[in-house]
Amino acid sequence: MIIKGLFSLIIALLNIVFGWVSLPAMPEAVDTAFQTLLSYIEAGIGFVWLIVPREMVLVVVPVILVLSNFDKLYSVVMWVLRKIPFLGIE
Repeated sequence: MIIKGLFSLIIALLNIVFGWVSLPAMPEAVDTAFQTLLSYIEAGIGFVWLIVPREMVLVVVPVILVLSNFDKLYSVVMWVLRKIPFLGIE
């Protein structure tokens, strides 16, 4: 609930800052290439789900991402904790 509120606040701030910017539409060739790329990715994911159960993929992939980036995640958490003065973390 708190995370959802923070994301809503961030989106509202981004809309305030960048709301006045109107970007042109993407060219047709770029849009077609992007849609083709997405269809290839969807086909690849479908192939993976034939071999490995979908539920397992949805659990294992985030775990692998967290474990592979643990050092960066640890650095960010410790940086935030050091910014709180009454905790006394050095």
